[in-house]
Amino acid sequence: MKKILLFSLPLLVIFQPLSAKIQEFEIPDQGWKIIVDCPPLKNITWEKSVLGDEFKMSAESDTLLLSLFIRNPANKGSHKECREYYWGRLQKNNPATPNPIITDGEKFSRTEYTFNKLDSKHVNYYFAYKGKWVDLHISHTLYFR
Repeated sequence: MKKILLFSLPLLVIFQPLSAKIQEFEIPDQGWKIIVDCPPLKNITWEKSVLGDEFKMSAESDTLLLSLFIRNPANKGSHKECREYYWGRLQKNNPATPNPIITDGEKFSRTEYTFNKLDSKHVNYYFAYKGKWVDLHISHTLYFR
């Protein structure tokens, strides 16, 4: 089993969880997993597409919501292209999305944004891996300034 990424420091800096825990999420039938360092999660659910090759996972803690989307892209592309696809969908479905802080790195692309009216802070990590595009969305629902 290959391990793909460990999201630790950025979550701790942004969300400052009180009790973080290393948690592994094996991607069904793909031979890889994602490792996240965050508060203990519950209500973990997985959904598969009809063909079984695209996935959605959701989980929550007392203040954190985590969603993971994995899809087959029309064309294989970079982390940045993955971000442009998912971020474009978010903006289309939610025109009130605030301007994000965008970081395109070697291992992933990242967006960070805050909904002031909802008092929630969000971060998305986007990456291309083994022919899949991945969007890991984390929202802190009780974010206080």
